[in-house]
Amino acid sequence: MRPIRVMTVDDCAVARHVVKLLLDDQRDVEVIAEAASFNEARAMLADRPVDVITLDLNLPGETGLSVMERLRSSVRGIIIISGNNSQHAEALRRGAVACMEKSTILAEKMKLVQSIHRAALQ
Repeated sequence: MRPIRVMTVDDCAVARHVVKLLLDDQRDVEVIAEAASFNEARAMLADRPVDVITLDLNLPGETGLSVMERLRSSVRGIIIISGNNSQHAEALRRGAVACMEKSTILAEKMKLVQSIHRAALQ
């Protein structure tokens, strides 16, 4: 069985790297792409299939909710990882599989992994 293919979309390189490090030891999950913007993510999705996206809601020049809606049709599921939880309820209402805060992501590794598995099944 092939691993679940994940793309991280966040304008912060450190945040993308943390997600990648958290998932490195998961045999059935592979981060295959990292993007700093919606345009980068869209271009990468044209070249490589991705199952799940982890998405920051605060991308420069874009509103995270509109980015989520535009990317949603290209993947099985989207997981929000954001420093601002004020839009989490709306993101869930619009179809995000899960929402997590950047400040707690290290402590919630298992929640991230479980959410990726849940998203891949959609």
